[in-house]
Order: sequence, then C-alpha cells, then structure tokens
Amino acid sequence: MTDKLTTSESPFVRIVSIGGTGMFGMNCLLIESGQTRIVIDAGVMFPADDDLGVDLITPDFTILEHTPPTALLVTHAHEDHIGAIPYLIMGMIQNGHKYKLPIYASDFTIALIRRRLEEHDLVSHVAFYTVRPKSTMQFGDLHVECIDVCHSIPGSLAFAFDTPVGKIVHSGDWRIDNTPMSGAKTNLGRFEALGDEGVRLFLSDSTNVEVDNSGITSELDVFNDIQTCIKEASGRVFVTLFASNIGRLQSILYAAANTGRRLVICGRSMHSNMTIARELDYLKYPPNLEILSEDDMPKDDDNLVVIVSGSQGEKTASLFKISQGDHPRIKLRPTDTLLYSARQIPGNERRITSIINGFYRQGASLIDRPDLTLHSSGHGNQRELELLIDLIAPQIFVPIHGDHRRLSLHEQLALRTTNTSDHHMITEILDEGQCLYLYKDHHEIKDGFMPTRRYVVGKCMNGIDSTITKEKKNLAHQGLFSVSGVLNQNDELVGDLRIHNIGICVNDGWFDEIEPEIRRTIATSAHHGDMEEIIRHKVAKLIKNAIGRFPTITVDFFRIES
Repeated sequence: MTDKLTTSESPFVRIVSIGGTGMFGMNCLLIESGQTRIVIDAGVMFPADDDLGVDLITPDFTILEHTPPTALLVTHAHEDHIGAIPYLIMGMIQNGHKYKLPIYASDFTIALIRRRLEEHDLVSHVAFYTVRPKSTMQFGDLHVECIDVCHSIPGSLAFAFDTPVGKIVHSGDWRIDNTPMSGAKTNLGRFEALGDEGVRLFLSDSTNVEVDNSGITSELDVFNDIQTCIKEASGRVFVTLFASNIGRLQSILYAAANTGRRLVICGRSMHSNMTIARELDYLKYPPNLEILSEDDMPKDDDNLVVIVSGSQGEKTASLFKISQGDHPRIKLRPTDTLLYSARQIPGNERRITSIINGFYRQGASLIDRPDLTLHSSGHGNQRELELLIDLIAPQIFVPIHGDHRRLSLHEQLALRTTNTSDHHMITEILDEGQCLYLYKDHHEIKDGFMPTRRYVVGKCMNGIDSTITKEKKNLAHQGLFSVSGVLNQNDELVGDLRIHNIGICVNDGWFDEIEPEIRRTIATSAHHGDMEEIIRHKVAKLIKNAIGRFPTITVDFFRIES
C-alpha cells in the first residue's frame, strides 16, 4: 500500500476509495492535494453470519496511519460512517502520531462520535469542531463548504470542495423530503447554484438506485400510518426502528401522545440517542406524554407503546430477547403486536425472520399491512438521484455508497439523465483501493493499494486479518484434531499419546484406528524429517479417507534426552 502521490503533473487532486465502493458499509474516502489530506467518514461494516466471532469490520487504514490526515469530515452519525473512527485513531497512536485528529461534523454527529470515543478512552486524542450548513473551512489549498441534506438522522451534511482543479461535491447520504419530522430539508437550491458555477466531480450515494418512483413517501406519511396502527391496536404495540432515526422517534412520540398511550423506552442505545437529541433540540417530548423506562413498565397495562432497539436482529438487543422469551422483565402476550419501522439491511433477513417468528410463537403478531407506510427510506430514489445529477451537472460522475450492482445501475442512470439534455458527462466507477487523479484538463484512474479489511474481535481492537478469519471458519465447519506426546532423542515415543478432537464426527469406529496408525508412523519415520509435519499429513489423510473432512490439525511433541 502506498500513501505517496505518484504524479509529476501539477496541480492535481487525488481521490482514494478506502471503503464504501463495491460494498455496503465501511464508507471512507480520502481527498488529497499536494498540501492537504482530507478524509470523509470512517465507517464500519457489520459481519455476515459466516464471519464467525467477528464483532465489526473496518477498512484497512494503513494509508492514513503512516501519514495522518489534515482533518476528518463526517457527513452524519450512522455506524457505517463513524463506527471505525476509534480504530483509525488507535492505528495512528500505534504509529507514534501524538497530534489530535481534527474532526468536523454537526452537533448531533459529534455527540455520537464523542460517546463512541469515550467507550475507548480516546476523546483526548481528537479535537472537535462543530459545523453547520453554510459553514466553510480552509485546509491548505482546499476550501470546504457544508450543505444541509435530509437523511434519517439529524445533522446530515454534504460537502462541496473548491480545489485547484475544480469543484468536487460529495453528497453524503441524502433524500428529498419536504415534511421531515426532524432535521433539515435537502438544500436543492445550493446544489443548483453549485451546478451553475461548474462542478468538476460529483460523488453520489447509490443506496436506493434500484427504488423506482412509484413509492415516494415522506416522514409525514409514516407518522400518519403509525398513528393509525397504534390507534387500532387492542393491546401493547412494540415499535422497532434504528435508534438513530430521531425523526421516526418523533413520529412515535406524537402518535403515542395523540392516542392516549404511555410510552416505554427499551434499550440502552435508544435511551442515549433520545437524550442527546432532546438536549440538542432535535427531539421534542409532547407535554401530555408519560414516558417510562423498561424497569418501570407495568405488567398489566395494555395501553402502552414500547419503543425497542434491535431492528436488525442483533442477539444482544432487547427486541431479540423479547422475541425469544428471554427478556428478564418483558413477556409477550396474545394481544401484543410488533410494528417494524425499519428496512432490512441485506444479510440480516434470517435474524429478522427469527424475531418475527418468535413473536408469533408466543401468540403475538406482526402489523403487516401493505396499504400502510411504516417506513420511509433516508436515501434518494431514482427520480431524486436523477434530479440531483441534473442540478449539479458535473463533468465527471462517480457513484459511491453501494455494492457493485448499485454502482453500475447508478452509472447507467446518470448516463440516461445526460442523454435527455445537452450536458456531456463522463462517468467512472471507483473500486475499493483505486485512486482517481484529477488534473486541470484530464483525469485518470490508477490502482492505489490492495484493499483489505480488519476484523474486530472482542478487545482485539486493532483487528485480525483475513488469515485468522479463514482459520476460524475452518474450525467451525471442519473441527479441530490435536495430537501431542513425548519423544526421546531417537524420535521414539515415550509414554502415551494424547489425542483430542472438537467438532468431528467419530462414529463408525474409525477414530479407534487413529492412535495405532500414529504409533506405527512414528516408529517407521524416525529421523526422516519433521516428525510433527509427518504426523500432521498422516492424520489429515486418515481423516479425509474416513469421513471426507479437513479439520485443523495440531501436532506437538516434547523432546527429552534419554
């Protein structure tokens, strides 16, 4: 991996995809010139079901750890944009950098980043700078402007860069909603003005490029339909959503108050985010609404709305525990209903299905009415994406924030948009690890580094590499077989062999033949090479022939003189 700018042409700007292109999550982009290195976002990706024992996945930040950035700009406070900040800071500390990383973000975003850094005792290693829409910053030869956008979390921003080679616009995550329940509207007027000034490069969120224009909804639609469901329910209503979706929380608070129900907040992240949002005036508590904690939740009251965290099936979250009957205080009953007000993140479908089945198994039910809008995405659909491309009219368009399919579809959408106008635009897809070089009169894409990932496991904060994750998967699927014993200086076995296996089928009597075979191999292989390796190959062959499996095999012999 290189962090050197490999060009002799000047001026120029290099854009490096550290994460977030070709995948969902791990959003991280580096924009640098000869004087300045600006990072936009540092997010995590959540592990798939086969990422055994992995808590989080982060980008490989080596390119930033050796030459730290001038500043980190953060678009908003979702985990796929801020979750890896502690690990970026740890990497820089380990490389001997003692300066405080400057972080520029909105007040709500900074509050959530601060909370995350406090968990790792890293607050002293950063310097926070609160910015707002229309705020401007100067970093060397890069001038940055903050633009307000509407998203499913308050304080979301886009960034416009004035650079020596033209304007660059980074959309962040955004959508158009003229009736948001919390936060700002997307400032289309400012994007149009930037387009009139001339934009060299536009980097745009691709998340909802597959969503057509038939189901355009707003948070006001969601509020009305959630209120209808709560009003019609005969028993308790459990509502699950992303804990950071403050606008949706506002809708639920108003709906509970308007239907005369008490509200119960269940889940630590839900409590924390609501407290922060209220302190910063992004969330308002209706004066006629009684709010309880889960500890104070009455067992015999059906007139409750229970806001519960864990919409993506996280096994440590309250919703999963309730669905499996394992929550210490909340037990389901037949009159209870579950209202799902969140989208299913790809990869989480099985866990979410398990939650829904758990509710039905205990006699409760799911509110599943296709005529109602119970969730509205925070990402722009096809028509909105087309509109922003048309307003900005960039010379170069690069889709970001999506897997390869969505990046490709977004590129095609952009080309269709320009085909209906006089605007000529070049499109490029920037894969993870690739660099886009912008010069005064041309551009080029180069391979920058081989993209890798870091896997966070427990307190191993610096991450484990892909080799260890492969070993973990093999242990899970194939099992472990270990052999140990004592050999003398003539490679003769002294005493007993110790043979153990974990997760390996030992039926059909084959296991009883292993020890005699190992003894015979030891007796006939003295001084023929590495005894551990000889036995490892022998055991692997025996197990493959017996049951067709390839377990992890460990062989350890202790040598004594005799």
